[in-house]
Amino acid sequence: MCREKELVARVRSFIRKSFLKVVSRLSISLRNAAFLPLARAKRSLVMMLVVAALVVSLTLTLVTFGSIIDSMVIGSGGTVNLPVDVGFYWDSNCANPVSLVDWGIIEPGSTVDVTVFVRNEGSQTISLDITAENWSPIETTSYMTFSSNCIGQPISPQEILQITLSLSTSPNIEEITSFSFDISVNINPV
Repeated sequence: MCREKELVARVRSFIRKSFLKVVSRLSISLRNAAFLPLARAKRSLVMMLVVAALVVSLTLTLVTFGSIIDSMVIGSGGTVNLPVDVGFYWDSNCANPVSLVDWGIIEPGSTVDVTVFVRNEGSQTISLDITAENWSPIETTSYMTFSSNCIGQPISPQEILQITLSLSTSPNIEEITSFSFDISVNINPV
């Protein structure tokens, strides 16, 4: 990062010096152009304007380049509450919504099942595709498999369906002591 800043400072200094030289020569040349023959004066003036335009263009390009090098990225995230026509609950009365599935401690070569209840809170029959995404660490996908037992099953309006979410772990899992992933639910009209 220090090298980049040093390079940008050198480039900016070079541009500043070059621009000042061109501007000072341009003003001297414009004063002297009055003593030149007309054709030669026009040619000199055109050349000076072309050089000035190139210097200005180069300056703007390098200043923009310098701005890019000096920039930084700040990550952001948040939750967007979208109107969803399905609810996930811990109980069949649909009183306790699911906000996080805690898989607990998982032994290599085992499968952990979690039971949840899904209610179609919309006005039309739907089916669900439930998948896992955003695994962390990404290597977890080589050792763990997520599944559910309700893929493609139609759910009528206000119907409550008991489903099982499963997480299977390879007996060869290694170097992963904790993990996380998002459970993605796609709603399909039937």
